[in-house]
Amino acid sequence: MFGEASPSGKLPMTWYLDTKDLPPMEDYDIIRGNRTYQYFNKEVLYPFGHGLTYTVIEYQNLTLQLVDFTNLLIRVTIANVGDRISDEVVQVYVRQETSRTLRPRLQLKSFERVKNILPGEKREIEFTIPTSDLTYYDVVSGGMILEESDYTILVGASSEDIKLQDTIFLNGVKAGYRNLAKKTLADHYDDCKNSYLHLGSLGDTAVVVLNKNEETILYYRDVMIEETPTNFHATLQCKGKGSMIVSSLYQSAEKESMELKLGEITLSKQDLFNEVILPMDWDRVTCKEAFTLKIVLLGEMRLSSFYTE
Repeated sequence: MFGEASPSGKLPMTWYLDTKDLPPMEDYDIIRGNRTYQYFNKEVLYPFGHGLTYTVIEYQNLTLQLVDFTNLLIRVTIANVGDRISDEVVQVYVRQETSRTLRPRLQLKSFERVKNILPGEKREIEFTIPTSDLTYYDVVSGGMILEESDYTILVGASSEDIKLQDTIFLNGVKAGYRNLAKKTLADHYDDCKNSYLHLGSLGDTAVVVLNKNEETILYYRDVMIEETPTNFHATLQCKGKGSMIVSSLYQSAEKESMELKLGEITLSKQDLFNEVILPMDWDRVTCKEAFTLKIVLLGEMRLSSFYTE
């Protein structure tokens, strides 16, 4: 307060410029709602990690090194070029450049408070980030994966005050295709609309229609079938009356999006989850060509899982 010590605190949250930029409070989906510093892409009042001090800290000489294929070694030098002693909270963010799914614009992976940096003093700071910290849950394989990609390392004083950055390639795995011959959990979708999750069959999680006056849409990308299946099995519950419609979506750089209806079923008063076989027009699906499976739920329909044979 009296200027005898330099402040060095950092904000643990984003201060937004306008509440109109935020989704409703009951919407907890930070990805589609563009919420938190990880996904928000508009101007803010104060960014995540923001804080001021009485001196000037410069960032120099960022280096990246992969050690034993399991740890990312990051070194950076900070210099106090002002005339006041101060702390500095050095923040390390990571951005994955390519992915089969939407990844955060940046994620805080490490930070360190460097104390009592004297005027004119330089210090080299070292961070070690395990590559396991760069994995994410893949809804296709049902496990954590490190994707093969360029990863940009951003070092700075806040999420919006990046001083230095560099990119390193990590030789992870390539995300695979969905195999419909294996059981697919309904909640392992890539995108959804008008849905919530509830207890499903045998401990699985079911997708339920949120607003019964609107359709629930589920998208499962990167589906590929080797041979034309015979049956489509779905584990469904429908305490009142409801329907499920299954379609395929094809889209490429050369073609416009094309939707083909494959099958539909209507149920009523099925109080327990049961496996149901849908009549499907598989002749409309091209084998060994990736497509998106679109499932629409209407009314009281609940979907727990599905597979083909």
